[in-house]
Amino acid sequence: MPKQKKPLDYPATRRTGEHDVLHGVLVPDPYRWLEREKDEQVQKWMAQQDALARAELGQLPEREALRARLKELFYLDALSAPQHRGKRYFYTRQHATKEKRVVYFKEGKKGAEKLLLDPNSWSPDGSISLGGWHPSWDGRRVA
Repeated sequence: MPKQKKPLDYPATRRTGEHDVLHGVLVPDPYRWLEREKDEQVQKWMAQQDALARAELGQLPEREALRARLKELFYLDALSAPQHRGKRYFYTRQHATKEKRVVYFKEGKKGAEKLLLDPNSWSPDGSISLGGWHPSWDGRRVA
């Protein structure tokens, strides 16, 4: 018979009396305080949750093998299909050594590759990313 694992000791999560009234109906929202992520109490709660998760995940026997396999699957060199706009070709390149895709363009099919947007360089901790980008039809601007 497998050994029973004791239940996790989760950090206490307080409940409040916060609520909304929608169309005359009282809708409780006892965890709304957790939406204020910059609040000191929320930061403390998140740190406790993070510590618990990391302690548990750190004990998984296949963790390193799983990490290595995920790295093989997600950190690879890849190129997107180009978008032809005006005289330019826009595309993204995933570098195996970088977290986020980088946007490039070329002047014509045979032009030299030029860096347009590299979200990997926008913040030291990688917290800033590129949600989307769209070249204009004439290829002169990118939003």
